[in-house]
Amino acid sequence: MIMRKLSVIVLSANEKSASPSPAQIGRGAKKWVETCAQCHNLRDPKEFSDKSWDVIVNHMRTIAPLPGETAADIKAFLKSSN
Repeated sequence: MIMRKLSVIVLSANEKSASPSPAQIGRGAKKWVETCAQCHNLRDPKEFSDKSWDVIVNHMRTIAPLPGETAADIKAFLKSSN
């Protein structure tokens, strides 16, 4: 349990330290449509704040299960849309 929390904290810190590349944003957009649209009606990314998307995507990592790199790409896309 401690290792899992630690890995989430490290992942969050790494995401904030680097700006997403256009390639990462593009991958995120593609994965958002391919992955999230399987279960959800896609919404305008501007409907939620960056903090809300952090919570939503992190939640989906455990529910879906959404791999970490895919989640980071999707968050990069969603946040770049705000």
